[in-house]
Amino acid sequence: MKRSLFHLDPDTDSSPETNRKRLTPLFPKPPVPKIIRRERNRVRERPILVSESDCGSYASATSKTTFDLYHAIIWHPNLFFAFVLSLDPQALFDLYAIDKEFHWRLNKYNTSILHDYVKAHARDAGEILTWTQYPKLQTLDPELRPTAQRRHLAREGPSFRWLKMVIYRDSVVRQILTCLALDGHRVPRATARAVLKYWVVMEKRTQALREAYVKSSFWTDADILLFHFFLLKLDMRFSDPIRGYGGCELARLLLTQRSMVVLRDVLSGKINLTYWVLVPIVAKTYEHEELNLDEHPDLDDDEGLGVDPSYWGTMTNEEWVAEGPKMDSAVDVVVAEGVRRGLNAHRYLLDWMLYGYVDLEMGRNLPVPRLERDGRGVVVPREGRPLEGEIEKWVEKLDEEYGV
Repeated sequence: MKRSLFHLDPDTDSSPETNRKRLTPLFPKPPVPKIIRRERNRVRERPILVSESDCGSYASATSKTTFDLYHAIIWHPNLFFAFVLSLDPQALFDLYAIDKEFHWRLNKYNTSILHDYVKAHARDAGEILTWTQYPKLQTLDPELRPTAQRRHLAREGPSFRWLKMVIYRDSVVRQILTCLALDGHRVPRATARAVLKYWVVMEKRTQALREAYVKSSFWTDADILLFHFFLLKLDMRFSDPIRGYGGCELARLLLTQRSMVVLRDVLSGKINLTYWVLVPIVAKTYEHEELNLDEHPDLDDDEGLGVDPSYWGTMTNEEWVAEGPKMDSAVDVVVAEGVRRGLNAHRYLLDWMLYGYVDLEMGRNLPVPRLERDGRGVVVPREGRPLEGEIEKWVEKLDEEYGV
């Protein structure tokens, strides 16, 4: 007789209906265990504290673990981002190239870190020179995150080439404004944004793109007026009888090039702008028919210029080629847009010329910073140049003292 899997409760009667309700399993299911806690499979090893007396015997059996500050920062969920933002650009590039863990962590948050880094080191340049304007400076997402519309394609984002370009252009513009300030030609702080926007106009290769960019709402009225301000200060710098080169047209010539680097090198003294250095720049910028060959017959010498005739006037042609259509200078495009908007920039010329030199409220001259050659760096005098009336009084006192 086979043993039944169920047994009857002896305390019950033997009626079929009652027995059917009282059946209990012979082998009940085991209770489900409760999970009290979960242990991670990988736990960081902690250094074991050993007394100095036991160091000799314990060192042979166990290897010491030391605290690594650098890797602790790299793997910290918050300090890593602050650490990246505190690095200078060259240190950031070096760490990304040589350290595998730093490389992997930065790739994981590539887009957000590059955006935050630009905001911390070159905020204005990052807002103007956005990476979406430069397809050649974009790269695929290191983590291969998909795009929103086409999930089978990895999205594109900013690259280190774009970061270098933004940092470099921001430094060039600030060097230009610093060189002007050291010569006494101060400008408002917002002028840097206008100059950065103008740099974007310079690199546009067609007339239509230049006009469309300047006519957009991205160029505000204040930006156009500040660019006129900047142009006036350049003319004052180049027409200075001591420090200048004697011509206001030089500013327009240097601002017609492909970038602001040439202007920076001229202002900083890296390029000694002699006649024979300037002639090739003039030949590449203007058409041969626009040059005054009667006063400058050297410009008519094909071999003496050192410039291939196929490159003459290419800076004012579209795509910067000899066969391209005529293109206005970027300076003329911005000035024409100011006229179209009716800004009347000529009304502010006197105020712009006095800016940085005269305190109109106090009626005194402002001190002009100067770069000393004895190693003291930039020195700002306590007081500005005395007024003409004060100078005459001092001259009269000296005449009386010495009997002149």
